[in-house]
Amino acid sequence: MKKKIIKFLEKDPSKPLRNRQLAKLMGIKNKDYKKFRNAIKNLIRTKTLFKRSGGSLMLASLTRRAKGIVSLTNHGYGFVTVKENSSDIFVRSENLNGALNGDLVQIIIFPKNKNYKSEGIVENIISRFAEKFIGIVIVSMGEFTLQIDPVSPKRGIVVETKESKLLDGDIVLVKVIDWGTSDSPVITSLIERIGSINSPEDDMAIICYKYDLDPEFSSLIENESNKWTISDIKKEIINRVDLRGLLVFTIDPWDARDVDDGISFEQLENGNFSLGIHIADVSFFVREGSELDREAQKRSNSVYFAEGTIRMLPDNLSAELCSLLPNVERLAMSVFVELDLNFNVITTRIEKSIIKIQKAFTYDEVQEILDGKDESYSKILRKMNYVAKGLMAKRHNAGSIDFDIPETIFKFGEGGVPNKILPSKRLDSQRLVEEFMLLANREISKMVVSERSKKDEFIFRIHDEPLTNDLEKFLNILQRFNLITKIPLKFKSNDFQKIIEKVKSSPYHKLIEKLALRTMSKAIYSIHNRGHFGLAFETYTHFTSPIRRYSDILVHRYLKKHLLKDKFLKGISRDKASSIANYITNSEIKAIDAEREYIKLKQIRWLSQHIGDKFNAVISGVISSGLFVELANTLVEGFVNIESIKQDSFYYDDHEIAIIGRKSNEIYRLGNQVDIYVKSVNIEKRRADFILIES
Repeated sequence: MKKKIIKFLEKDPSKPLRNRQLAKLMGIKNKDYKKFRNAIKNLIRTKTLFKRSGGSLMLASLTRRAKGIVSLTNHGYGFVTVKENSSDIFVRSENLNGALNGDLVQIIIFPKNKNYKSEGIVENIISRFAEKFIGIVIVSMGEFTLQIDPVSPKRGIVVETKESKLLDGDIVLVKVIDWGTSDSPVITSLIERIGSINSPEDDMAIICYKYDLDPEFSSLIENESNKWTISDIKKEIINRVDLRGLLVFTIDPWDARDVDDGISFEQLENGNFSLGIHIADVSFFVREGSELDREAQKRSNSVYFAEGTIRMLPDNLSAELCSLLPNVERLAMSVFVELDLNFNVITTRIEKSIIKIQKAFTYDEVQEILDGKDESYSKILRKMNYVAKGLMAKRHNAGSIDFDIPETIFKFGEGGVPNKILPSKRLDSQRLVEEFMLLANREISKMVVSERSKKDEFIFRIHDEPLTNDLEKFLNILQRFNLITKIPLKFKSNDFQKIIEKVKSSPYHKLIEKLALRTMSKAIYSIHNRGHFGLAFETYTHFTSPIRRYSDILVHRYLKKHLLKDKFLKGISRDKASSIANYITNSEIKAIDAEREYIKLKQIRWLSQHIGDKFNAVISGVISSGLFVELANTLVEGFVNIESIKQDSFYYDDHEIAIIGRKSNEIYRLGNQVDIYVKSVNIEKRRADFILIES
């Protein structure tokens, strides 16, 4: 029987056949079907056959093997990233073979065809991503199990402990003592209790613990930081260009404490504009090889939460001596850029300076002036805004992409649960500062490239073109929205910008911007100058935020050593710079992941206060099992299960990116506006389930 099955499948191996279909085509009689089914099971057990999603059978001879990293979703299925593949390999939950998120695995990959995308089965686990887990305790009949993120294996995770005081919802750190099998649970032992999912005040501490973000500095670091005083600034003045008489502003959020940048403006006698970008000289205080330097590199960046900040540097520096506070002397790295009346750069120079901020504005205060309110500095701020708009228009014409995606703003009452969620507004006052900073970062990078004689340790901020597969998905969606008529052979950054401009008046513009952003590659730090695709800059770096980014401290040191000829700086090798660039890129990704998880948790807590409430929403994603839906004006997302839509039987259409009613032909497509009510919220799994309100 087994030989007959294999021989039959070999006749047309690309044709997807399920058990019953194959039996019918082979002429298997009812009395022989049990024997046939057992033969199929045998062939699957011996890996001669595989069963892919939908139940169709696949000959092992048509598959190939590869190694990759598993990324699981909270729905249980996952994807394996394989270097040789342009797209990730889909793996159903039952085909994970015990693999968990982040594990390195060997995977069997099925061939793609018109019916199936890349799909595979985990054959074996090469190495585990982690030996320790942070998870939520579930207590049942005196036993402790663990819910981990993004999803727990179906076989479960058991916590063995003599600690009888553990409660349902406690968040703990455990260590694996037995991985079990694909059918038996993972056995762990308790190391430490961190907090409780039932206590919203613990949220930030739990996220920090999970991502190894330390809100405190050791006494060694604090002591080294506290050795610096205002007298050190006064002693350094003799070595600086004195700009204390220059009119320099800061423009920041109302609650900013770590103020990196100030700006100045002058219209020259020849009519040209002189822009000054004055950046806190953090590298003066954070000396090469010091304990502060090692700590700043280890942290790499500050991480911002609604309830607090994990700073890269201690408060004595980040909020005091380095911060560009008003009416006090501060050390700076000042960049002066001369622009002609068409906003072309004429000259750029950099100075080590001493400055005194004349006025500290908030974004809202400057916006009021730009909107017409008259104050003592109104004229100069409006001229600055005129130049900023000119720079932005010139950038857009060159192909620079301007995403306008709001951030999530939480308003808290008591107890750590938000009582309001708002999308941020992007003001012209913010754009003004952004344009000045973009100009400084670009011009510093151009200056370095033009003046160095060979490739060295300078660290660029680079952004590569989107991956082909991601771009194809995005372009296919644009076709569905009738935003393009055909897929171009080459899609440049200005094509993205044109699309974003085109949809600004469309109800789909927020969705298209998000999809475009997801299509982009991740911007990274590198010693290789590959340009910045999204900004359409040939070269770019990070120079303007050294209080919160270690990359900028390294750029400042480079400028002092190579351009300003500071003989006391040792510098670093090109290999060392490459290693640091990789490290700070990974640290940035970790910080972004932590911020996103915190936001998701607070959104779910807010939503838990609104069970049964009705909301307007937009369909933000479509998969075979249902719809992802984002609530209007709150940026909170939930899921509508396809089985919960009762008026018809629906199926998923990959081409249309929609689910479609079999009888009614009703379509729920990506971007459609819908009304929902909140059915349930699972804080432990960070999941919300919605029900469509039928019209």
